[in-house]
Amino acid sequence: MTIRNTLLAAGLILFCPALHLFHGATYSRADKPPAQMEDVKDYRVPEAELQDVAITVDAVFGPAADAIGGERIVALAVAENGRYPDEVGQDLDFYPYDIKRYLAKTGTGPHDYEAWCSEFVAWAYRAADSPFTGGSEGGWMLKGSYSIRAWFVANSRFVDKSSPDWTTFVPQPGDYVRYDTAGGGHSGIVRYVQGTSLYTVEGNVGNQVRLRAISNWRDPANSIDGIGLRKQAIQAPTGLRVRAE
Repeated sequence: MTIRNTLLAAGLILFCPALHLFHGATYSRADKPPAQMEDVKDYRVPEAELQDVAITVDAVFGPAADAIGGERIVALAVAENGRYPDEVGQDLDFYPYDIKRYLAKTGTGPHDYEAWCSEFVAWAYRAADSPFTGGSEGGWMLKGSYSIRAWFVANSRFVDKSSPDWTTFVPQPGDYVRYDTAGGGHSGIVRYVQGTSLYTVEGNVGNQVRLRAISNWRDPANSIDGIGLRKQAIQAPTGLRVRAE
């Protein structure tokens, strides 16, 4: 068994039905121009946000075999750091195997594939036994950040930047991040939050899986559209207090 597969040796978290409603807002297709409902191909971020240092799963979560739930999603995704779409999951010896089988080619080069940031999220969730529903490949494959956002909204698990909860809740490992730019959408996975910085792992950043650190992530001026909660949060009169597994 490879080290990437050892990362997945423990843990099983499945999405459960919504328990309580969030204040998170939604939008319809009429609210957004078509360009913003498509993911950006070869998404680019400021170089200062990219983390090029070697980061191991053990350094963040402890022994890899102990990774469960959201940590399991992060462990699998981080293990692909630096890989191109034709390389992601190439040594994963169980379903869903490598990601390229779910992507459309866009050119003759080995790395030439469609925008794949959202597919990377869906792939990591499925491999970590926390699949989406309602998509293709038996339900787990949601193609595009708009579709993933809509899934979290439908399950009352999306907190957008206009929500009153935005300034107080804390994203957890494995949560979903959606970005909204003039050029289109983009998807990522929360690694952790430290102070005012959000640390993520994202596919399709310069056509690779990259680790990213976003300072002042709650600032409404940045491109984060909202956060999808992997686990249901409980809404109390005084705000978000605990999360139910």
